[in-house]
Amino acid sequence: MNNLFPYTFANPQYFWLLLALPFLLYWIYYKRNTFFPTFNIPQHGGVLSQPTSFKVKLLQALPFLKILSFVFIVIALARPQSALSEKEISTQGIDIVLSLDISGSMLARDFTPDRLEAAKKWR
Repeated sequence: MNNLFPYTFANPQYFWLLLALPFLLYWIYYKRNTFFPTFNIPQHGGVLSQPTSFKVKLLQALPFLKILSFVFIVIALARPQSALSEKEISTQGIDIVLSLDISGSMLARDFTPDRLEAAKKWR
């Protein structure tokens, strides 16, 4: 076990999805250039001197956040598992299953008041 990276992955085949990252980068870049068309603003009038809002600054980080979320989703699909400690847990118990038939045949009146109520009251 490598102490530098003490994790294993239950489904490491999902890392092949990271090969789609260049296509995702291209798609995000293409969508960004088609969604935000550029146009010329006249220099006079003070339009460019207005302060940039937080939303506009955050909008510039959106492609990076999309790529980061894709990478984190792929890592989550690979199911990382810690290999630092091992514990053996032994438990004892008895499984009890109680099932009742609730079909129409349980409404027959051969028990008082009917089969379903008789099964509910049985101990």
